[in-house]
Amino acid sequence: MVAKVLSSKKLDKDAATEIHEAIKLDAELQDECAGWHVIVGKSFASAITYQTDNVLFFDLTGEVYKTVLLFKT
Repeated sequence: MVAKVLSSKKLDKDAATEIHEAIKLDAELQDECAGWHVIVGKSFASAITYQTDNVLFFDLTGEVYKTVLLFKT
């Protein structure tokens, strides 16, 4: 889903918004108490404290080279 969105959007903020909207529609990822945050960019790092099942940080290589950070608060 993320790769498809990134290949169709030119601006990182638009891609992050569309990924966030898709997460909000997924029944398995919905949570009454917390919200998901999506950050899309190029070559960035983060220093955060997290629980292992509440964060996803990865790079997509190839035609669409982007770094994606998803985390739940």
